[in-house]
Amino acid sequence: MPQSLRARGSLLFKGVRTVGVVTDGLPFSLVKLGTVWFIVVSVGRAYQVYDAMSLRITAVSPQMPVRIGCLANNAGTNYVGLDSTIGSYAGLKQLRVFEGHRKAPSFLFVFGHLLISFNDEEMVLWNTEKGELEGRLPLDSGFSPSAITHPPTYLNKVVIGSRDGRLELWNVRTQKKVFAFRGHL
Repeated sequence: MPQSLRARGSLLFKGVRTVGVVTDGLPFSLVKLGTVWFIVVSVGRAYQVYDAMSLRITAVSPQMPVRIGCLANNAGTNYVGLDSTIGSYAGLKQLRVFEGHRKAPSFLFVFGHLLISFNDEEMVLWNTEKGELEGRLPLDSGFSPSAITHPPTYLNKVVIGSRDGRLELWNVRTQKKVFAFRGHL
C-alpha cells in the first residue's frame, strides 16, 4: 500500500483513560518522583498508582482489611487511612502502621517529617521517620476540617480550613494554635 494512502493517528486527539471512572470518590493524591508525576487513587480496599502522563496503571496495592478512608503521599511513600489506623507503604511494601486515633482519620497531610491526620475531634501529629506519635491536638467544637495547606513563608505552620468557612493557623512544632480566622459564609 502506498505511503500516501495509510491512515495516520490524529495528532490532536489521543486516547486516554478517565481517572474518575476507576476511583471510589475519595480525593486523589498527586506526587512527583524525579521528573515523573504519579496519581494515587482509592478503589475501595486497595489503591492504584497511575502515571499522570499516560494514565496507565503502574501499581496496585494489596487488599486492605477495610475500606480506605483517606490517602496522602510523599516521596514514594503512600499513607492510607483505615479504621483507626494509618498504614505507610513504600511502593507496595508496608513500612509501618500508625495506631492511636480515637476515631477513623478523615484527612491526611504530609509536612516534612510529620504526617498530620484529622477527624472531626482531633488533629494528630506523627513522626514518619520514627513511627511515633508526636502530639494530639483537640479541635474546637464544631470545627470540621476540610482542607489544609502550608503557607510557604510560614516556618512550621499550617492553615486548616473548616467546612463552615473558619480557618486556624497552627504551629506544628510548638503544637499551639497561633490564630483563628472568622468565617464569612
